[in-house]
Amino acid sequence: MTARCLLVWTLVAASVPAHAYIGPGLGAGLFAVVGALFGVLALGFASTVWYPLKRAIRRRRDTAEPEVSDDQAVPEEPGEKG
Repeated sequence: MTARCLLVWTLVAASVPAHAYIGPGLGAGLFAVVGALFGVLALGFASTVWYPLKRAIRRRRDTAEPEVSDDQAVPEEPGEKG
């Protein structure tokens, strides 16, 4: 284990800079990847949580029968026969 650590630290210390150019395209690509990741997470949330939840709420609301009291009843128009 000690020999491996010594080898790793020797290689790290002996390395030289690459002098590589990182252009602006890399930054734009990074923003695109991060935006796509957030989009995938949002769509995954919507498809697994929100849509089934919305469907269950709508189903529950549609099956509940509205209770109408006498105060809320719509009066009949004169001349209508019921």
